[in-house]
Amino acid sequence: MSFPHDFPEDDVRQCLTLLREEVLKLTNENTVLREHRDEESVPGTSSNLPPSAAPAEERHVNAFYKVPKIAPFFKTDPALWFIQVEVSLRNAGITN
Repeated sequence: MSFPHDFPEDDVRQCLTLLREEVLKLTNENTVLREHRDEESVPGTSSNLPPSAAPAEERHVNAFYKVPKIAPFFKTDPALWFIQVEVSLRNAGITN
C-alpha cells in the first residue's frame, strides 16, 4: 500500500490504528446506551405499549390508511410506470 509522500508511513499506520480503536470504543458505547434506553423506557409511552393499548383512533387509522408511493410518470417508459403503480396500489390494499 502506498501513502502520500507528505505523511510518514508509520504515522499513517498509527493514526489508522487509533481510529479503529476509537470506532470500536464508540460502537461499544452505543450498544450500552441502546441497552439502557430499552431498559429505562418510560412506562405508558407509545414506544412500549402493546399494539392493543394504543388509542383506538390511532389503531383505526393504521389499520385502514395506507398511502401508496407512486413514482413520477416516466414519459420514456409508461408501461413500466403503470406496472409500478399497480404494484404499489395492490401492496397498499387498493383494488378498485
